[in-house]
Amino acid sequence: MAESVMIELTRRGMNRQDSHERVRLASMQALAEGRPLADVLSADPEVIRYCSRADIVALLSPDAYIGTAVRQVERVIEKLSPLIV
Repeated sequence: MAESVMIELTRRGMNRQDSHERVRLASMQALAEGRPLADVLSADPEVIRYCSRADIVALLSPDAYIGTAVRQVERVIEKLSPLIV
């Protein structure tokens, strides 16, 4: 899910290499310290310059990450349900 933050930072104007490195380092720090990634990213002034804490939390939400997966599964079920006896 961290990739969505990196992509959004880049979309909002941060250099792609910089966004990748900041998210990578923040991910490693969050893991090492047992802290939420959103907390670590929100403590980085350069990240906050492009995305608010609320933006970061939303981007890291698993609900946002799955995208259209739920609808895709529903369509497959609809198409296959006539085949079930």
